[in-house]
Amino acid sequence: MKSTVSVSNSASQALANQPANLVTKTVGLLGLLAIIYVHFLDLPGKIEETPYLGYGYIILMLGCALAAGFLLFKRERRGWLLGGVMALGAILVYAINRTVGLPMAMEDIGNWTEPLGVYSMIAEAIVVVAAGWALSRQAKNQ
Repeated sequence: MKSTVSVSNSASQALANQPANLVTKTVGLLGLLAIIYVHFLDLPGKIEETPYLGYGYIILMLGCALAAGFLLFKRERRGWLLGGVMALGAILVYAINRTVGLPMAMEDIGNWTEPLGVYSMIAEAIVVVAAGWALSRQAKNQ
């Protein structure tokens, strides 16, 4: 008696995508951790000079930690959505702060080369790209 095992097309695609998914998830997690770390380093000074931005940092760090948790514990769509939105929001606030300024932070206008800001922008861009990539691949596989 001959027995055959049939693997569905979606299951075979999922298996084929595992290495790419693992790389994307790892890059995303490292990016989220970098965002948390950079903002943690800048938090004490930010709370003193511009308290509302410091509290924004705390919200950003908590959101990134939650997104990382979702990615680690199999809630990937939620993790990518939250992480992507948090990172994109941080990029937008940074750009506004460096172009037209924010209340109580006008001295940052034009200050694009501050090292922590540059590191943060790189990490945030990586998370946005990884989230977009992962979400587009998920949409294709559905």
